Amino acid sequence: MKTKDKITENSAEAFNNAATVGLEPEKLIELFRKFEKKQARTRRLVAGLNIFLFIFYTALASGQTGKTASGYLLCGLGFILGAAYLYFRYRPLPASAYTLSIMDFLGKTEKRLRYFTGVDYIILIPILTLIGIGAGLIFTGRLSQYTGREGLLTMIWIIFFIGLCLF
Repeated sequence: MKTKDKITENSAEAFNNAATVGLEPEKLIELFRKFEKKQARTRRLVAGLNIFLFIFYTALASGQTGKTASGYLLCGLGFILGAAYLYFRYRPLPASAYTLSIMDFLGKTEKRLRYFTGVDYIILIPILTLIGIGAGLIFTGRLSQYTGREGLLTMIWIIFFIGLCLF
């Protein structure tokens, strides 16, 4: 079963039209603006979810003590940093970019559409580490009430979280 992606389909259509009829910058700009609108909806949804999780985890931290409370606060901080990353990383192009020559516009859009560049990894790895440390503190803090083997719980969490990030 093959599914069709509208962005890819429209891109292929625009490319075929450009090859046979000539490059039409208006269609290209219209296609990119549609993509930006779709991306903005997704960005708002995921950032809103991250903000909700920040509020939720911060509220949970107020009722806890010790390292469990610290874990909830670290997780909340990781979620709010993730929302800030989404806001700044996926902002739409400024209006002045649409008045550039076609090659300059294509250069800007190509740069904008690259996913998981080196800079993204430099930003996301510490955010995921922060969430992982917070979740580990919650995990070990809650389960240490039932067992005295905190070292074993820490090792279980480290192995689980590294596996989760890798796969």
